[in-house]
Amino acid sequence: MIISAFIILCLVAIFTRISSVSRESDYTTYMEQAQAYFTDREYYEAMSAYQEAIFSNPREHEPYLNLANIYQLKNNSEMVINVLTEGVKKASEKDPLYLALGVYYQEQSELNSAEHAFNNLDDAHTQKALKLAEVYLQQNETEKALERITDLISPPAQYLKILAYLFREPYRSLEIIQLANFNNQHQEIVSQLESILSQKESTYRQLLLAQQVVETKYPALVIDTLEMITSDNPNYRDGLLVMGNAYFKIGEVDKALASWEKARESDPVHGQSFYLLAQYYLSQKKYSKAQSQAEKAVYLENTNLNFYQLLSFTYDKQDLCDQKVANQEKIVNELTKWQSPDELTQNQVTLVTYYHDCQKTDEALALSEKLKNSLSEEKLTPRIKELYLWSQWLKTKNTNESVAAYADFILENPFNARGYWHYGEILEISGDSDSARINKDRAVELEII
Repeated sequence: MIISAFIILCLVAIFTRISSVSRESDYTTYMEQAQAYFTDREYYEAMSAYQEAIFSNPREHEPYLNLANIYQLKNNSEMVINVLTEGVKKASEKDPLYLALGVYYQEQSELNSAEHAFNNLDDAHTQKALKLAEVYLQQNETEKALERITDLISPPAQYLKILAYLFREPYRSLEIIQLANFNNQHQEIVSQLESILSQKESTYRQLLLAQQVVETKYPALVIDTLEMITSDNPNYRDGLLVMGNAYFKIGEVDKALASWEKARESDPVHGQSFYLLAQYYLSQKKYSKAQSQAEKAVYLENTNLNFYQLLSFTYDKQDLCDQKVANQEKIVNELTKWQSPDELTQNQVTLVTYYHDCQKTDEALALSEKLKNSLSEEKLTPRIKELYLWSQWLKTKNTNESVAAYADFILENPFNARGYWHYGEILEISGDSDSARINKDRAVELEII
C-alpha cells in the first residue's frame, strides 16, 4: 500500500510537471502567434491569441497589456479597464498593469482613478512619484505634487517643478530652468517659459504664461490666475479667451462657454471669440449654432484659414453639400498664400472627399488626377492614390479595370482600410459577394485605428 501511494504521488508530480511545461509551451506559442497577427494588423486573430495566452498562463502580465492595447485602438474603454483590472488580480508582476491602468485613466481625465492606480505601484517603482505628481498638477494640487518630486532631479521632475512654481513663485521656476538640462520633449516650452519669465512682472506676463501652460496637459494650473486677472478686469478679452480654453480642456464646458461669451461681448468684432464658440457648439453637437458662429468668424477675418476649415466642418456635419464644397473650394483656390504646400494638399484631399459626397464625379476625378500627377513620389500618399482610383471608378464604372487596379493597390498597401472597403464595394457590384465580404471585413478590422 505504501509503495502504491508513493507511485501515485510520483505519477501526479510527473503529470503536473508535464502539464506545466505544456502550458508554458502553449503560452509561448500563442504569444508568438499574437505578435505576428498584431504586426500584420490582423487584430481579431491577435485578440484571440492573446486570450489563449492568458488562459495558458494567467500569471504573465504581457498578454493583458497587449490585449488592452488593442481594445484601446478599438476605442473600447470598458474592455481596456476590464482587461487591465483582471490582469492586476491574476498576474504575478502587477506594476506594469497598474502603470498602464493609471496612464489610461489619466488620458481619459479620470484623475481620481489614475491616482488610485499609481498609488498601488510599488514604492520603489521609478515612475510612482512622477506619475502621482502629474495627476496632482492636473488637479491643480501643486503642494501635493511638489511633495512627491522635491528630491527628484530628473528632467521630467524638474519640468513638473517649473510648472508647479510658475504662478506661485515664478522666480523659482526661472532658477530651475537656468540650472537644469532638458531633453527635446520639454525643451521648446521651457525655452518659451524662460523668455516670458525674463520679462518684467505684469498682468500681460501672467497671461503669456497661461497661454503656454494651457497647451500642456496641465491647463487647470492657470485657472486661479486667470480668474483673478478677469475679476480685476472683467472685460479683458484675451484673458477671457484663454480662461475659456482652460475650462474647455478640463471638461468644464459651461464655464468655457460663459468665458467666451463674455469675450465676444467685450469685443464683438474679434473673430477668435466666434471661432471658439463654434468649437463649443460642435462639442455639444449643435451644428447649426456652430455654423452660425463660424460664419461670423469668417466674416470678421476673411483670410483666417482655421476659421474657414472649421466652417467647412460645420457644413459637412450637416450634409450641406453646396455650402461645404463652395467653402472648401475657396480654401483651395483663394487662400493658397496662407497655407503651406502640405496644408494645401490636405485641403485638396478634403475637397475631393466632398466632391465624392456630393456626387461631383468630374470634379473629383480632375482634382485627384491633378494631385496624383503633380506630387512627388514622396508626397504621393496611399490616401491620394486611393482617392484617384475611387474617383476613376465613380466616373467610369469600369468594373474589370477597377478590380485589377484595386488588387494591385491592396498588394502595395496592405493596411489601407479605405482601399479594402472600396475594393469590396466594386467586387460586390461585380457579383463576387464572398470576396466582397472578406475585403469589407478586413476594412472594418483595419479601421479601428
